[in-house]
Amino acid sequence: MPSAPTATATTAGRILFVDDDPRLLDGIRRRLRGRFQVETAIGPEQGLEVLAAQPPFAVVVADMNMPGMDGATFLGRVQEISPDSVRMMLTGNADLDTAIAAVNGGHIFRFMQKPIGSDDLERFLCAGLQQRELVDSMRRAAVAEQTLLAKSQFLATVSHELRTPLTVIRSTAEILEQFTDDEPREVRAEFLGTIGTYARHLEGMIDQLLLMAELDTAESRALGAQSFDLGAALHAAVSRQHETTGAGRAPAALDVEPVGLSCRGDAAAVTTAFAQLLANAYRYSPATTPVHVELRRDATAARIRIRDQGPGIPATIAERVFEPFVQCADVLNDKPAGLGLGLTIARRIVERHGGTITLDGGENGGTVATVTLPLTGGDEGGGLP
Repeated sequence: MPSAPTATATTAGRILFVDDDPRLLDGIRRRLRGRFQVETAIGPEQGLEVLAAQPPFAVVVADMNMPGMDGATFLGRVQEISPDSVRMMLTGNADLDTAIAAVNGGHIFRFMQKPIGSDDLERFLCAGLQQRELVDSMRRAAVAEQTLLAKSQFLATVSHELRTPLTVIRSTAEILEQFTDDEPREVRAEFLGTIGTYARHLEGMIDQLLLMAELDTAESRALGAQSFDLGAALHAAVSRQHETTGAGRAPAALDVEPVGLSCRGDAAAVTTAFAQLLANAYRYSPATTPVHVELRRDATAARIRIRDQGPGIPATIAERVFEPFVQCADVLNDKPAGLGLGLTIARRIVERHGGTITLDGGENGGTVATVTLPLTGGDEGGGLP
């Protein structure tokens, strides 16, 4: 007779037994007490209730012949509710066709026949728990592989985007080194201006990378509870963007009404989110047309709309552009400069403040970025929860 399996980490998973015979379930609990984490349910309906109310079980064992729902049907439902649970059948029905149908139809790992000895039962349960551990290990390996791939794609994207301005700066500086003393001042100024432009562009990308890293590491940290003026944050973002784009572009058309709307959280972070949205709007708008910025109040929330006059964004990618390194270049057939992190940063900041952000096509073309942020207690007519 084989010895009983030793209780190890593989027997630490939770097991659910489902049968319509309370005496059999009571006997199983006594036989396995101290060896396995066992819970029981009388009949399929109670079994489904337990599955819905509790964390996933490592193994689910069901009787084949139960009133109202047979074991194969029940385990098929288990697969829908908890696909990673290892499903096993325990029955006194020795019909081969029934066993085959149960295994094939319910994707059942083991088919056990009553009566079953304690040693055999424990051996089957250990095999089921080991199968669950194998499934979990494969999932962890898949996640690790995806993480490694994402890191590789990140490094490739960053390396490519940073190399472009560095190449321009280096080549322009090398040309400047070859200038003679009689080179016109205007020509020197033009080359120095090129270096300055690309240096600022490079600095902006590095700032975005640092901000993304800060947001990733700050996910678990609570935001400050200080109230700040949303209109002031919008004005600061518009001013920041105007300094970046220069005087050759039409200024933003800012419409803040009513004044004094307040949000609770990190004023500097929200200003950065607005600035990222403005930068995106300026990038796709003609230089001669203004970007329209509007602040309004909707019941308990503030609504900010930033509307550009660019080519617009297709609905099919309006959500995908919020992913890191994704840009709207595909529809423009012209890759814009940058890392494609601006919208990602904006959404993370807004969502951490309890708000939402979406992109939609404008009525007369262009793209509209809509941000909603909860107002503080005084502005919404009641205190915060």
